[in-house]
Amino acid sequence: MNPAKQPYNKPPLSFEKQAALLIQRGLIADQDELTNFLRRTNYYRFSTYLYPFRLPHSDDFQPNTAFSDVCVLYDFDQALRALLFNALAALEISMLRTHFVEFFTQRYGAFGYTAPDNFDMPPTQHETLMGRIQESVDRSQEEFVKHFRDKYSDDYLPLWIAVETMSFGNTMTMVLNMHREDKKGFAQRYGVAYVVMDSWLRTLNYVRNCCAHHARLWNRALAIKPLIPHEKHRPEFHKPPVRNSRIFAVLTIAQYLLSVINPSQGWKAEVLALLDTFPSVPLDQMGFPENWQEMPMWRD
Repeated sequence: MNPAKQPYNKPPLSFEKQAALLIQRGLIADQDELTNFLRRTNYYRFSTYLYPFRLPHSDDFQPNTAFSDVCVLYDFDQALRALLFNALAALEISMLRTHFVEFFTQRYGAFGYTAPDNFDMPPTQHETLMGRIQESVDRSQEEFVKHFRDKYSDDYLPLWIAVETMSFGNTMTMVLNMHREDKKGFAQRYGVAYVVMDSWLRTLNYVRNCCAHHARLWNRALAIKPLIPHEKHRPEFHKPPVRNSRIFAVLTIAQYLLSVINPSQGWKAEVLALLDTFPSVPLDQMGFPENWQEMPMWRD
């Protein structure tokens, strides 16, 4: 054991004592209201929203830090997660379950996904993937699966049926393990290089997992950073430049992809409305550059 470390010996605190501790550290709050809030929300989950209000190198809070101010960040983050999750669901249906399936089956046929040679992955990895896909199919209670089983003798479902039973992760595995030339063809529809598309899909998958686990998003430093397209290919990502380390990059990528899929979609208006609803949220901590409203993806 590292001699600089020590065993954890802090005792568990009741909700009342958790609230009292936060107030002792300078949080302005009604103790009963704060206690009831902590009964609904894990203390350490809530504490991540308190960090921006702390004094440097201290557990104490800056003067005049009010519980209501922290709740603004908490409520904003909840709304942001819901908004992003809806966008990611739309992208999953359009890009992965629809465009990818059409693209891949046009090249390799209805059952081409069952052949390891059609992917750039070791046969053992493909075998594992097929096992997971078959488990999803076997668990499915969908009528279209039953109908296919009753009518046809094939061991596998056509990809356009199977994909409706597959997890996001299994579908993503197929897309990310296509051959390079196939990746290029798939990414071409979205006007970016395949390496950029690969990085976007990995980041979107990471953010999707954050949303599914109710993790904080608003000031999160992205663990999986997306590539920003080169200025000569996609200048709209450089007026002003998008930093790839914060959630603004994800919002901008999602808006770009949604506009390719459906130019009349209204997700941008929802994002702008959310920001208007929470004007006190510091956008710089989300990676918003100055004059971000002038970017083609965000301009009214």
